[in-house]
Parts: sequence; structure tokens; C-alpha cells
Amino acid sequence: MAYTKQINQQRYEWFSDRVGKIVFRTKGTCNCKDCFESYKEGILIDDVEHASYLHDIENELGLRYFDTEKERDEFEIKNK
Repeated sequence: MAYTKQINQQRYEWFSDRVGKIVFRTKGTCNCKDCFESYKEGILIDDVEHASYLHDIENELGLRYFDTEKERDEFEIKNK
């Protein structure tokens, strides 16, 4: 349990450290225009609240966020 909390805290800090930067997420199950654009173009993390929201979404929807499209694409290929 402590390990899970540590990982969760590390991911929260990862998002917080990227305020003002664009991150790229894995594909989810939704194929709407907004989700597709977020996948292709990335998401600019506006502030700490937005970072916290994306952290929650990552956990709730099973998405994963990355610094680059390349990292995301490699992760998706590896985890097909």
C-alpha cells in the first residue's frame, strides 16, 4: 500500500512540475473530436489545479501522460 501511495505522489509531482508545458496522453476509449485532438496535439497544463485534474483523470480512466509524443507512442506499442 505504501508503494502505491509513493507512486501516486510521484505522478502528482510529475504533473505539477509540468505546469505551463504540453503533455501527451495515451488513447482512451472516447473518440470524440476533443479527445482525438488532445491525443494528437497534446494538452497544455494551465495551472496546479489543471495538473491535479489530469492526475485524477489518469487514475480514473487508465490513461498515461508523457512529455513527448515519442514516449507515448513507444509506450502504446509496448503495451498493446
